[in-house]
Amino acid sequence: MFVLFVSVLLLSIHHGQCTIQATANLQFDGTSTLIGTLQFVQNDANSSVIITGTLYSLNASTTHVCLIK
Repeated sequence: MFVLFVSVLLLSIHHGQCTIQATANLQFDGTSTLIGTLQFVQNDANSSVIITGTLYSLNASTTHVCLIK
């Protein structure tokens, strides 16, 4: 099971707009082993949140499932 930890929350203001950015580190439950990161960006209060990320050490011959609640 993956546990999502939000490690950094950055707030920057640019030309009167508020861009919110956050980075989450992904770890196996009960361990400190980093298995990936997710970046969340919202350009202003009316825009969608864009989620990008990287997962590490996945086996290409195995099926993987990621559940975000």
